[in-house]
Amino acid sequence: MSAVLANLTTPPPKPSPQELKEGAALRDTARKNLLQKQEVWTKQFQPLNKTLAVPSSVTSPLTSLYESEAKWYLQNIEIAKGAMELHIKEFTEKEETPLKTYNEKVKEILLTEDPLKAKDIVNKWPDQSQKTIFQQAIEKQVKAKETEEKLKKAKENQKDVFEIAMESFQNTLKYVKIIAYICIALFVASFAASESLWQTKPYVMLNYVYALVFAPIFFVYYTYRLIKYQVFNGPPIPMYALIYPNFPYPPKPQEDVTILEFLFGYMNTPELQAWILTKRDQQTTDRQEYLKTDFLDKLRQAKEEERRPIQ
Repeated sequence: MSAVLANLTTPPPKPSPQELKEGAALRDTARKNLLQKQEVWTKQFQPLNKTLAVPSSVTSPLTSLYESEAKWYLQNIEIAKGAMELHIKEFTEKEETPLKTYNEKVKEILLTEDPLKAKDIVNKWPDQSQKTIFQQAIEKQVKAKETEEKLKKAKENQKDVFEIAMESFQNTLKYVKIIAYICIALFVASFAASESLWQTKPYVMLNYVYALVFAPIFFVYYTYRLIKYQVFNGPPIPMYALIYPNFPYPPKPQEDVTILEFLFGYMNTPELQAWILTKRDQQTTDRQEYLKTDFLDKLRQAKEEERRPIQ
């Protein structure tokens, strides 16, 4: 028992000058490697970490490990070869876990990035061995995506005839709806303009524009009038010009009508002239009737009284 206690209390033998010399050489090499690794980590890895948005919880352990290791070398100048070898082994073991976690996280992030962007980042990767691993993973993902796209395209090509016909019908229907709306708008706008031919041209154009803008409302209105005329012998609907009744042309057979007259003209028949005169006369009569109201009479009387000289 006393022999065991004596061995425990006895200080370890001092290393020989040769051991210290070999330890110093090993220490200088290990420290140089550490400083290079720390510089690469700071100047090359960290910018890539920011680009990939690697969490600090993954990068901090490595940063702290390299900083504490650099301080250790400043505090341990003289060390034997055996002790230095043991320390290098311990440092390698400490670095293994956080480095493995870091590489796995980077790989996970790269696989979620756009393949082209991921390839560009991996091409700048400082660690050649890990760079190869990342490249293989990305290429594997790209191939899997290409395979998926091919299968998807093949599936689309295998659609039955009914689905293809329905898609074509739906696409055609979109354009038919637009064309139908334009035709209906021109149809009702022509009616609205024709119905106001007895007025001045600016007023005719205004009616035309209103009917184009509010085509659904005017369509319901003129459809109602058409049904009333055809079924219940109501008042006739206005004449129809294909696009816009801009100018009159003399009565002629339908086959002699030019395209320009057909699109932008209207036949100036005696019936139409009589209708225009009737509408204008009615407007004049209505205005005269309005001017005969008691209100306007009193207004004129008041003005006449104002003009009388004061006696």
